[in-house]
Amino acid sequence: MFLTEGDSCEITGKTLNYSGDSAEVQRVFEAEGKEIILGESAVKNIIVDTIPIVANDSVRVRYQVNRSDGYFDGEVREIPVFTQGIKKAEGAFWVLENDTMFNISVDSSLSECTIYASANAVDILQTELGNIINYRFDCNEQIASKLMALLTENKIAGFRNEEAKNDCEIKKLIRLLSDNQNSDGSWGWWKNSASETWITLHVISALMEARKQQYEIPDLSFATNNLIWKAGNTEDFNVKVQILKFLFQMNVYLDYRKYIAEDNLKKTSNLKEMLQLSALKQLIGIPFSMDTLLKFRQTTMFGNVYYSDDSKETVENSDVQNTLLMYGILKSDTTDHSKELSLMRNYFLEKRSAASWQNTYESIRIIETILPDMLDSGKEIIQPALILSGDTNLRISEFPFTATLKPDCKISVSKTGTYPVYFTCYRKQIVRNPQATENDFRISTFFENDSTGTLKAGREIVLNVQVSVQKDAEYVMIRIPVPGGCSYASKSGNVSFESHREYFRNETDIFCQYLPKGTYTFKVKILPRFSGSYHLNPASIELMYFPVFSANNEMKKVKVE
Repeated sequence: MFLTEGDSCEITGKTLNYSGDSAEVQRVFEAEGKEIILGESAVKNIIVDTIPIVANDSVRVRYQVNRSDGYFDGEVREIPVFTQGIKKAEGAFWVLENDTMFNISVDSSLSECTIYASANAVDILQTELGNIINYRFDCNEQIASKLMALLTENKIAGFRNEEAKNDCEIKKLIRLLSDNQNSDGSWGWWKNSASETWITLHVISALMEARKQQYEIPDLSFATNNLIWKAGNTEDFNVKVQILKFLFQMNVYLDYRKYIAEDNLKKTSNLKEMLQLSALKQLIGIPFSMDTLLKFRQTTMFGNVYYSDDSKETVENSDVQNTLLMYGILKSDTTDHSKELSLMRNYFLEKRSAASWQNTYESIRIIETILPDMLDSGKEIIQPALILSGDTNLRISEFPFTATLKPDCKISVSKTGTYPVYFTCYRKQIVRNPQATENDFRISTFFENDSTGTLKAGREIVLNVQVSVQKDAEYVMIRIPVPGGCSYASKSGNVSFESHREYFRNETDIFCQYLPKGTYTFKVKILPRFSGSYHLNPASIELMYFPVFSANNEMKKVKVE
């Protein structure tokens, strides 16, 4: 059983007598720290007691029977209470290079903000590694990203002459990836999902890094042979170039120049394809036009550098992913691009707006790309200083630093010193009564064969979730909260377009690798068990790797009789 904040229900306690003789007992309930003595009664078979409770942040209930001869018995139950509403995060990130000043004003109508400042970017990356490692879900991409995060923590520990402590968890994740491998040696989004090249390459990269750190990994020869076959047979430009670049880095012998000379690798249609092909040519030693790539250079309002052709963003084709590719090309070039690389690193940090990047794949790709340069630049840090003035007055010279700003707080932030400070201000708040939102997605919920919102305890009912998709979507996650006082009647398997489904105590999460334009209904079978009044949190739909594309319905109330 669980509750949502604000739920009200009745808690039942039962006293059973198996002796055959009547017994005088005193019954006691304790809830929310208050003891309720229900009096003394003779119990021959059974007594049922109930008390009403309202869920706040936690519920602890004790039911106890006492006898005059000193005998007592009872039970204590902790009932989990989940937050009412939707969690939202927003914020901004600044890389303060030179002497500078800016203002922060916290909206009086919203929750408090957290500010965090560090003089060492490695601290920022280590915080992000924790976000990846503690991420809730375990698709193959996320397992590989968590493995890379733990292996990266080992690298940072070695750099700081600290002991690595991730051995058991790393071995566990390697076993999971081994178990989830498809019969053809590839990996899909989830176990037994259709093969995805980018996920397969991501998993193999993580396993290869584990091997470098002396961990035992599964045999990858079958996976490698499958990639070689695919490189020779696929008509997909991106897949072919990705695989060829990866195989070259794995020291697999192929006639790469022959592949590049083929007609289908002579023309590129977008920046991503140009960057992929240029990176492959650079590895092999074939000339390419750096000037053509530099035409796609753009700057943010803070002067940081990224590369974009303004095409539609996908998991693999985004401004961040393209800038990561260009970062690798510039870093491997014979010309010194250190200043440009610094501005590109600052772009990645600027994109970390709400105390994290937008998905685990993006996060670990950024970290594995820029961490070596961060470690090099982090060997000697001359501490700068920050001065906060206004409603809060502080001079900060020791980092990292964190503080909380209350609503309606106004401060000025001044930074002095030659070395940069990485500064973020973010808010993670609970929207208690969110309004329905929609864009390219629309989502609604209703109970099958019920229009009143009143459910009968002990009678199974189906919670329907209707989703409208205006444009074809990839890697979609649908969250379906269930009301407190209910359990699952059954946990059905996946249906059309579902790649994976996970059941949690308070919600069901459905993952669709591809969801074409259309309207769909997803069903969750629940069993109301305890009478009361419950809040049904909004259902939501989002792109897992671009969560800003999302929609939710409104908060609802449900009665169980």
